[in-house]
Amino acid sequence: MESRSRHFFAILFIFVLGGCDQRDPQNASRPNSVSAADWAELLRIDQADPLADLQAAIRTNDFRFLGTYGVGFSTPGIANLPPLTNINPIKGTSDAFESEEHLRLILEATKYAEIYNRALKSYLNTNRSELD
Repeated sequence: MESRSRHFFAILFIFVLGGCDQRDPQNASRPNSVSAADWAELLRIDQADPLADLQAAIRTNDFRFLGTYGVGFSTPGIANLPPLTNINPIKGTSDAFESEEHLRLILEATKYAEIYNRALKSYLNTNRSELD
C-alpha cells in the first residue's frame, strides 16, 4: 500500500509540474490584479515605438497625453498635469508591482510615456495655431 501511495504522489507531482509548462508565455508573469487586456497593452508598449505611436495618434487627432498610475497619477515627461480629460491612462501601471516582470513593464511604460508626452508637448507648442 505504501508503494502505491508513493506512486500516486509521484504521478500527481509530475502532473502538476507538467501543467506549469502549459501556461501561455505572454501571461506567465501576469499578476492577478492586472487584467489580461491591460497586461497585453503593457507587453505591446514594451515593444512599441512611442514616436511612431504618437504620429498615428496625431493622424487621428488624438492629442491626449499618456498617464501612469503610481503613488499618484502622473504624466511622465511633463511637469504640470493637464486636465484629466486630456490624458489617456496606461492601465496596468502601479506603484504596487507583483513580479519582476510587472515592475520591468511598468518602468518601460513610464519611459514610453515620457518620450511620447515630451514629443506631444513639442508638437502642440509648434502647431497650436493650426489646431485652434
